[in-house]
Amino acid sequence: MQQITRLVNAMIIDMTQEHPPYLGTIKIENGIIIHIEKQGHIYEITEANTVLDVQGQYVIPGMIDTHSHIIMGSVQNPFPSCAGITSIAALIDTMRQILPNTSLTPNGWLKIVGYEAEQFSEQRHPTRHDLDQISSDIPILLEHASFHSVVLNTVALERVGIELTDVDPPQAFYTRDTTGRLTGHICDFYSIPSAKRQSPQLVPEYIAACLNEGVAIYLRAGITELSELNVGGLYGKSEVEGVCQFLATPQRIRSRWTLQADTLNAYPEYRRTTHNDWAIRFRQHSKGMANANGVKFFADGTMALRTAALSSAYADGYQAPDPVITVDEMYRQFVDFQQRGYHLITHAIGDVAIQRTLEAYIATAPYRNTTCRHRIEHLHTVTPKQLQLMAQYDIGGSFFTNQIAATGERLRTELLGQERVQHIFPTETARMLGVCYTLHADTPVTPIEPLHLMHHACERRTSANVQIGAAECLSRYAALAAMTCDAAMLNGATGKQGVIQPGANADLVCLTGNPLDKSVSLLDIGVLRTIVAGKVVYER
Repeated sequence: MQQITRLVNAMIIDMTQEHPPYLGTIKIENGIIIHIEKQGHIYEITEANTVLDVQGQYVIPGMIDTHSHIIMGSVQNPFPSCAGITSIAALIDTMRQILPNTSLTPNGWLKIVGYEAEQFSEQRHPTRHDLDQISSDIPILLEHASFHSVVLNTVALERVGIELTDVDPPQAFYTRDTTGRLTGHICDFYSIPSAKRQSPQLVPEYIAACLNEGVAIYLRAGITELSELNVGGLYGKSEVEGVCQFLATPQRIRSRWTLQADTLNAYPEYRRTTHNDWAIRFRQHSKGMANANGVKFFADGTMALRTAALSSAYADGYQAPDPVITVDEMYRQFVDFQQRGYHLITHAIGDVAIQRTLEAYIATAPYRNTTCRHRIEHLHTVTPKQLQLMAQYDIGGSFFTNQIAATGERLRTELLGQERVQHIFPTETARMLGVCYTLHADTPVTPIEPLHLMHHACERRTSANVQIGAAECLSRYAALAAMTCDAAMLNGATGKQGVIQPGANADLVCLTGNPLDKSVSLLDIGVLRTIVAGKVVYER
């Protein structure tokens, strides 16, 4: 990795305030920006290799990912995928053929990934009976592309201790056939800690190796700090240990790691840990490149599976469920974790789940023991009144605006309908009200491409090119701020990250074009170079 002391001939977009790019030199010492000098013209550079001449390229602060799942995305490679399979019958045939040559997980499961009911000609979720045709002896888990749903075959249900006549647990939803018996399709299966511990597992060494490979994808996209929002979400304790092993290797990227509440509650050795315990552990392993990032809760499920807690029915008449965590349990856990110094990050998509989370944040505020702001993630149907509360109580958030392009047509027709969908992801309203928020891709649900994410927040067009909620379109500057200086603010790193100014980390990205120029599509701008702490960690 090339260490640089000066970056010369840069068209700088410093994100300290909204003004045009300017030509300049950025001086760096020990990974920190120490001086910025404006240039009157392009210099000819003939100096040593610690001086980087970017020849008029546009340079922005390193982009900050505040919500993704690098673990989920990185460990998927060994599992057979449903990509390109167009029917459940074809799924059964394909998996039966490849099963003899497919490696099982260390605890003997076949895991299949990436399905959506809409891709199959049958237009339904597979069932345990379908998966039993692949194997009735090997436990099989078929994972939905959203990670919020799985299908288990009959032996897999037995392995995790779920009976065909069981009632729904507090944080998951079972699908049943006409006789009331389980079909094997379970929404939010990973929220059942006892079942999760018996489901497909991976060893920490493998997770660590995959994380090392996965980082490259983030660096190519111009991300200089990533945030894993659900450590322990799929593989429990193995994930925690895998993260620590990964952090003990040389780090090319800054990172933040959010522990899932269910994971911390499930293991005796984690139940009394403080946020500071994890912060020290992660910083020591990574030599200061990583930090703890609070604790993650789930208030509801996902829009695509109709498990988001909405105040009225879905557009196709499907009745929205209640939040997956009761008021009493939410309050109890919020008090407990705040007393131990954690800030709280809650997944809440539906307006009912958002309201419950806000009320719990406000009611338990006397127990808060951290300067980091609490957050609400996704915010599909947050209302103006709820945004006012977020601004009033300094509660941060992050909008999953990639969903406008990814699922906008379903949102428009069968999920929210033509009227409600105009108010989805109200980013401009949030900005006007003073809410501290960012944009996120929820990778691997959508790709980690921040310039594309900004494009969708600015244009708000579905896959059919229908614009949704034009009044909520962000300006180019506001979208870039959400990925840089505002993201730093959300993380409590104002002035240190997300800006190009003396005293800030020398985390920089060189682009092929000016992201503030509306005559240039953000989809056409590429990342040429990513710099972390003054070191070139990616170069195209």
